[in-house]
Amino acid sequence: MLSSLIMLCIVSAPVQAISNLYVPQFSVKLVDNSYDLPSNTTTTVDSYTGKETTTTYPGYHIVDRKIEVTIKNQPFTPYTAVTNHTINLYYDIEVQNLVDDHLSSFERVQSNSEYTVERFSVNHLADDTQLLFRVKAKIGYWHDLNEGQVISSVYGIKDPRFFVQEQSDWSSVQTFTLPKVSLLAESPSQTTDLPTNQHTTPNSNQTILTDILSTSLLLGLIALLLCAIVVLVILFFRRQTKTFDINNNLPSQTNLHTKISSSTVV
Repeated sequence: MLSSLIMLCIVSAPVQAISNLYVPQFSVKLVDNSYDLPSNTTTTVDSYTGKETTTTYPGYHIVDRKIEVTIKNQPFTPYTAVTNHTINLYYDIEVQNLVDDHLSSFERVQSNSEYTVERFSVNHLADDTQLLFRVKAKIGYWHDLNEGQVISSVYGIKDPRFFVQEQSDWSSVQTFTLPKVSLLAESPSQTTDLPTNQHTTPNSNQTILTDILSTSLLLGLIALLLCAIVVLVILFFRRQTKTFDINNNLPSQTNLHTKISSSTVV
């Protein structure tokens, strides 16, 4: 009787199926979508003084960096279990920050394409931060908790909401170091007060060209005026010289009278 009971227990024990999952193959890379915002200029007019104030705000650099984990998918077709749950293949991704030893976990269901991709932001992490990655595959489904069950907040304890049917071993650990971010230096804003009848557009090629033409025109007018003055001075001195020569060549009235008198006496 005892031997029959032992045999019954052995036969009734659930047999774990051999897993067809293999250790996931994955890669890690940085996706940098950072960009520069150009400088911005605003103009306001004081209704009391009539002055126009132009303020230029300098451009700056927006950091938008994400880590992209790409996992090569495994052959699997989702199906419905007798419990009416859909059985899917999932990937668990663990990330450990070596700076503060913080451990994070991500879970993604396998996509319908060749790869499953997970992205997460690293804008809050400092340059040269080292991150460790590992991935494993699992087959199962999520279900509602029974009354009285609780979810442990301690990482590493199995989530009772997920029923694992199969799972692979963890992959080998990959180390990734965040590169340095190149930031643009921000200069202080510049404010200029101008009369309302003057309008300027900072950083405009048209304004620069207009200033050059205005300066050239002014210099040309000044040069033309100086030439006219020089010509007038030359003409004035020439006229004075001719008048002086005429006055010296003409005999005076007294000498002429003397010559006439001398001629009469003879």
